Amino acid sequence: FVEAEVIKTGPGWLVLGTNRRVLMWAQVGMIVVFQKHSIVPIVGRKREGLIRDEELVARVVDDGLWPLNDWIRIERGDIQEKCGSIILPEIYRRRELKGVIKGFGPGHLIKKGILTGARMACHDIMGIGKGCLLGQLVYWSDKATTLDLGMERESCTFIKAGDLDFIECEEEHEQRASA
Repeated sequence: FVEAEVIKTGPGWLVLGTNRRVLMWAQVGMIVVFQKHSIVPIVGRKREGLIRDEELVARVVDDGLWPLNDWIRIERGDIQEKCGSIILPEIYRRRELKGVIKGFGPGHLIKKGILTGARMACHDIMGIGKGCLLGQLVYWSDKATTLDLGMERESCTFIKAGDLDFIECEEEHEQRASA
């Protein structure tokens, strides 16, 4: 991943057949996080490049990282260091494929159809009602794309909303916590 400052922005993505432009989340001066392969270098300019707004993963804010687009910030459990009384070698240590939602972006940008330019909210992508996502226990498969961001501000995991497999109901989550 790459952390960078936004130095200029364009007018926004033009919705075909209209004079409308899509709202840009990135603003000049904002510190953003994105995957290294998302940037297109500008020839002749060192350390500058172009990136589409929908490729941004998170925004750096005072209290840490806040997700953008359809990324979800997850707080994961500890890495499994023992199996019974046996200490596992580092290459065999695994993190659980579950965590608690700590933040989510505004959703995926729709580029075709009657809703072009609108965003599909993360809860809609995940196929759940409009309940609160924060604090929900979620699970995903080992095939899901995750970004583990260990920064000086915080260490957390980001995952696309569509890659989450299961959300545990609040009642189940509370029952397990009290047991």
